[in-house]
Amino acid sequence: MDETVSRHYNKVSKSSAALKINRPKSACFELRTFNNFCKNLLIESVVNDVRRKNRPVTVFDLCCGRGGDLIKWKKSQVDHLIAADISPDSINEFRTRFEEMNMHRYMTLSLYVSDCGVENLWLREELKSKVVDATSCQFALHYSFESFEKASMMLHNACSHLRRGGIFFGIIPNSCEILRHFLKKGFGKLENEIFKLEMREFKNKLFGDVYHFKLEDFVDCPEFLIYFPLLCEMLKKYNMRCVKWEPLQNFFLSNFSSNYKMLTSMKALKVFTTSDLVQISTNDTFKKLNYSHLTSYLKRGKLHINDMPLSLSVEEWQIVRFYSVFSFKRDIPAIDPIADHRNCSSVMILVTKNFDDGETK
Repeated sequence: MDETVSRHYNKVSKSSAALKINRPKSACFELRTFNNFCKNLLIESVVNDVRRKNRPVTVFDLCCGRGGDLIKWKKSQVDHLIAADISPDSINEFRTRFEEMNMHRYMTLSLYVSDCGVENLWLREELKSKVVDATSCQFALHYSFESFEKASMMLHNACSHLRRGGIFFGIIPNSCEILRHFLKKGFGKLENEIFKLEMREFKNKLFGDVYHFKLEDFVDCPEFLIYFPLLCEMLKKYNMRCVKWEPLQNFFLSNFSSNYKMLTSMKALKVFTTSDLVQISTNDTFKKLNYSHLTSYLKRGKLHINDMPLSLSVEEWQIVRFYSVFSFKRDIPAIDPIADHRNCSSVMILVTKNFDDGETK
């Protein structure tokens, strides 16, 4: 499985140059920038939270990929960045980006090729005494939930060297939402113009329940269900307490209006002119993706800036609802979302019970 993930991200890295050229033509261009907008908000919020006077900010970018968040770390004024990824090609591209963008003027960098679900990265000699203020893991933590051993090592790497008050945060699939769909509609495929989500069976296991997700033309890769109550339970070993668990769509809706300049400059949503609205059902620009929801959506008065509505397509919102934002802080009192569940056997009871709560609105 580790080699499968590594090969997958090596292929992604090798195709990145073509992606940069064709990105504005991509059917899910807005979805990608939407995700980046949300990561921007999350990173800025966390770094501001952990920043202390007269102390440099050190961040660990776990499963860092090709360095897509470098600008975000720069904007948040991080002083030192530790970054690790399973893919050698991704790390090479990360290093190239760092050098080409002259990022050394803003921060120092320690870069590692490592499968952090297998290797204890902190045993490397130069890292043994390092302490970090925050650990970020974006859209990647669930890969380690293939087994208890891999998930445990990944969380050890994420949290064991966090200082008191340090934060572990990121975005992960909401497995309850994924299972809610398949338990209601039947196991198989959920597919539209830009993505395919496939789950053939549900083994009802804490680790190793596999599904496949493919976005546009990317090679698909096996992914694993990650149950948030289980994550909370495992992180108690490191005195981590949950301070945020929120659907990605809700996180966005509660933050976009105060950050609309960033939203529009990043083109995180498609902006619709009056002419666009008239042509939604006829113009070829809108035929590939479904924007028929826009009229009723506008009546609710949301995402309407300077009289020009903004939105994703129905297909893109469909993907967004399968993700959630999480944040844990070390060694402080906090809201415990699973206060009544103190062991893994009861965690699965909670996970199963959640499926009866009804469809997401």
